Amino acid sequence: MKIILLPGLDGTGMLFKGVLKVLPRTLNIQVFCLDELEGDSYAKKAQYLAEHLQSTELFIVAESYSGPIAYELCNILGSNVKQIVFLASFISAPSSLSRCAHLIPTFALQASELNMWLLNKIGFSGAGSDSQILDVFKSISCANKAKLKNRLQNISRLRKPQNLHATPVVYIKPTNDILVNNRAVDEVKSVFNNTKVITISGGHFIAQTNPIKCADIIKKAIVENKSTQYF
Repeated sequence: MKIILLPGLDGTGMLFKGVLKVLPRTLNIQVFCLDELEGDSYAKKAQYLAEHLQSTELFIVAESYSGPIAYELCNILGSNVKQIVFLASFISAPSSLSRCAHLIPTFALQASELNMWLLNKIGFSGAGSDSQILDVFKSISCANKAKLKNRLQNISRLRKPQNLHATPVVYIKPTNDILVNNRAVDEVKSVFNNTKVITISGGHFIAQTNPIKCADIIKKAIVENKSTQYF
């Protein structure tokens, strides 16, 4: 079974570094950079992945933006997707303001004193360190700007998913997630009827502020999935 990690809006996978340090090196893990996946929509990127992973059993970790890619992979690969861990993620509009995501100006994605303060408040619930906040801006600066803008457009176009899935899901829910509201989490639970929600204290960037706890949840889910498959 291959464990694939799909990153958030930045798309680089760089922000998984804390989680990857804790996960066992013996696991078959692959982190995907969204810029390197063909297609300009969630469905097309999922199709590209599916074509390369169609004969592989998958355990998916989807952070924030990448939730709909995991959902689309279930639509395409069915039972080959053995389990999903959503990290502060979504499969429909994450909030009412997300409809305006495509209007975010590029200068708002650059590190400045004001932008760092805003990101700390919105993304880290005011508890982010300077290094954690700068890591986010650094990862964003490495992304292709046109593709980053396309990802913002994709968020603004999200609608309610139509297909239901029995794929086991663990949803890691930060207690103070301003970017993904409770309705969006309920939408995940309604589409994936075998969903377990685990709450962790913190803001939206929970994998960066609490990588040990997130990695422990992922490891436990992998072990439990293997046990279920065995029996």
